[in-house]
Amino acid sequence: QSASSSQKRVLWFGLILFFVFVADTLMSYVTPLVLRDYFGNLATAGLGMGFSSVVGLAADWLVAQKLPNTTYRTFIKWLLIISIWFPLVFWIFPGSAVGYLLAMTAWGLYYEMIGFASFDFVDRSVSHKLHAVTWGVLDAFKAMALLIAPVLAGMLFQTQPNAIYMISLFCLSITTLIFFL
Repeated sequence: QSASSSQKRVLWFGLILFFVFVADTLMSYVTPLVLRDYFGNLATAGLGMGFSSVVGLAADWLVAQKLPNTTYRTFIKWLLIISIWFPLVFWIFPGSAVGYLLAMTAWGLYYEMIGFASFDFVDRSVSHKLHAVTWGVLDAFKAMALLIAPVLAGMLFQTQPNAIYMISLFCLSITTLIFFL
C-alpha cells in the first residue's frame, strides 16, 4: 500500500525539519562557547545570545501584524535565506562583535520562521483529526536531530571548529534541495 499524499508531505516536511535542526543544534552547541571566548565571560555571552530572543520576539509581533496569511512555503524560503548567515558569519568573521550580533539576528529570525512554517504546514497539509499524530512525527524528526548534533559538535569543536560551520551549511544546503523537490 502506498503512502497517501498527506503522509508524503509530512515526511517531506519532517526531513526539512531534521536537517534544519541538525544545523541549528550544531550552532546552538558552539555559540555559547565561541561567545564566551570572545567576550571573556558567560554573562556577557548570555546577553549576546539573548539578543536573538529579542529579535525573535520582534519577528513574532511583526509577522502576526503584517504577514498573517503567509504560507509555510514562504516561511521556509525566508528560513533558508536567513539561516545560512548564522554559521557563515561565525566562519567568515570570527572575532567580530558586529558579526556576532548579525549572527544572533539571523538566529532569532530564522528560528521563528521554523515555528511559523511548522504551524502553517500542519494546518494546511493534514486533516484536523491528524494534527496530533503529525506533530508527533515532526517532533520525532526534530528529536533525531537533537540526538545526533550535540554528539557531532562535541567531537568536532575542540579539534575542528570550522567543520561545525561547514556541516551546518551543508545541512542547510540539503534542506534547500529537499524543499525544491
